[in-house]
Amino acid sequence: MIAFISDRSGWAHLYVIPSDATSGSQARQLSKGDFGDGYANWSPDNQSVVFAHSEPGKQQERFLSMVNVASGKVQSVGSTRGVNRDAIFSADGTKLAYLRAAVEHPQEVYMVSVAAGSQPVRLTNSLPEGMNPADLTAPVAVHYPSRKDGKPVPATLMVDKNLDKTKKHPAIIWIHGSGADQNYLAWHPGSYRMYYSISQYFAQQGYVVLTPDYRGNSGYSRDWTTGAFHDLGGGETDDVNGGADYLKTLSYVDPDRIGVWGLSYGGFMTLQSIIRAPKLFACAIDVAGVGDWETWTTGGTILGRLGSTPVTDPEFYDRSAPVKHLDKIERPLMILQGTNDTNVPLWETLKVVDRLEKLGTPFDMAFYPGEIHFFRRAFVLRDAWRRSDAFFYQHLVAPPVPLKSEGVDPVSGQIARPEIVAGQ
Repeated sequence: MIAFISDRSGWAHLYVIPSDATSGSQARQLSKGDFGDGYANWSPDNQSVVFAHSEPGKQQERFLSMVNVASGKVQSVGSTRGVNRDAIFSADGTKLAYLRAAVEHPQEVYMVSVAAGSQPVRLTNSLPEGMNPADLTAPVAVHYPSRKDGKPVPATLMVDKNLDKTKKHPAIIWIHGSGADQNYLAWHPGSYRMYYSISQYFAQQGYVVLTPDYRGNSGYSRDWTTGAFHDLGGGETDDVNGGADYLKTLSYVDPDRIGVWGLSYGGFMTLQSIIRAPKLFACAIDVAGVGDWETWTTGGTILGRLGSTPVTDPEFYDRSAPVKHLDKIERPLMILQGTNDTNVPLWETLKVVDRLEKLGTPFDMAFYPGEIHFFRRAFVLRDAWRRSDAFFYQHLVAPPVPLKSEGVDPVSGQIARPEIVAGQ
């Protein structure tokens, strides 16, 4: 038998099919419902499959279940809330080792017995020494209407528990990359874990943080996951910009102090957002965003979503190329880019920088020699985060005119960011 995941029912579910099958009709569906599955592994005796899945209404979490292939009986295992995935059986089939991320900690290795009612055991601890899990902000699931068609956009919202909701506060929208990733109600288990961390920091500094799962994201129905086909930077941008509309409905958010930023596809979306709605955001940060899909050549899943070529549909490639519409930008912009980026090559950002220079549009930027797409080296992360922190502080928190000249950095011209505590 072969175990596989298919979205033929409208959601990604677990199926099995004989290895000598002659037709897809011989496939048998083992899970059903408005949730998605993934990360399936066979038991040593080949009688069961363990798999990770969301649950109806809990699409931003992952749980573990084991299904007996012969009977179809499904048993929950390791069902602690958070992101539980990548489970493998022990050699004797009595235990599971798996990865788990939670609000309290990043991805760790856990173990659990397959016996019903067993409690998971944590095996590793990578949380930096000195961090207090009690200081972390638990994201909550929210939905808001898209500017495109009013469809509900799933998102997570971070609001520090010490935030004074009787006052107006700045807000930040974080746009994850890849197009087909998603946010979680826990520490991100993949490469966006660093950005989850900085979102935690911003929440502690008194920002309200929204992270949208725009159409095209995984973890939801097939209709939502395929909703950005041949519409890159279109309806999904309306999904993101609808997040700003939603933030403005919160009594404790200042509607004039909302910033946006994103990495990779999220950087592209950031540029699209401030082009399509030039006055919506007070400022923006593009981290290694694609400037023009016609010259982006690194491949991957995005190519399949384009749905055409520059020859067959030049109008589509024009409207989805931020570099061709940068004259619409009205608010402060900062650009961050590593020079050894193989996901979004340096030339994509150079095209954006060159166009901004020709337009005479002011912007901030920092290039990191030798750095890859997901910033990894500690000194690069420190510099990028400090720049981002100062940029958002200057444009979302600080008064328009410095109260004292010594508060201005003589090199960058930015307002020095004072130490602040959560909720202020």
